[in-house]
Amino acid sequence: MKPRLALRAAAIVFAAMATTACGKINIGSYLNIDQSAGTNAISIDLSGTIFGQVQPALTIPLVGGMHGTITVDTSKLLSSPNGIMGTIVGDSINIAGQSQPTIISPTGETGTLCVRQDPSTPTTGSVLIRLDNKSVADFDFAAQATSSLLSLLTPTGVLPLDAVADNVPLQIDFLKLLTFNLNGAIKTAPSIAGTLPATVPFIGGAPYSLQIHMTSSTKPPADALLSDPTCVAFQAGS
Repeated sequence: MKPRLALRAAAIVFAAMATTACGKINIGSYLNIDQSAGTNAISIDLSGTIFGQVQPALTIPLVGGMHGTITVDTSKLLSSPNGIMGTIVGDSINIAGQSQPTIISPTGETGTLCVRQDPSTPTTGSVLIRLDNKSVADFDFAAQATSSLLSLLTPTGVLPLDAVADNVPLQIDFLKLLTFNLNGAIKTAPSIAGTLPATVPFIGGAPYSLQIHMTSSTKPPADALLSDPTCVAFQAGS
């Protein structure tokens, strides 16, 4: 669709939403990792020497997704030419990473990486929805991770993975949103950089980067790796 036609279509959708849904609306959806959209992985920079060997970056491919709710006030759609602000609250994260070889582990493998929502802290954020394909979001992720390797390196076996991603572009299909067809209606690709806690042996203080491509869906992620027994128990709170 040409940009001018897309903008006109979005304006029609916003007008329809403004007249049919007065006040705040909640848009709950899964955001599942899209394997067809590009690389989805967390990479830990282990530059330096461990056990007398220079280590390459440890890159772990990721699958899964998360669930959250966007809340926006549609009554302001027509009176806000610069877009409308909304809030984001995430209530679950279910991500798994493929085990990778490493000399840090006695088994020679990291074990499956399992990531969940921090039970005590929700993932939050804000969103600016615009008609001109310049919608953006800020995310404050509150996550926890475990694996067989992390169980050996940390006292609790759980590693906090709190991270912030600002001004993340959103691709929004307004025609789908009008009919509440959430499958593929929202696409985003947050990129996050941080540092692992300094208290973790061998990898503490190491910088990491995470890149994932996500698309909205009415169904939870169904990747086989999510059924790993370690991840199933971790998601259940064990």
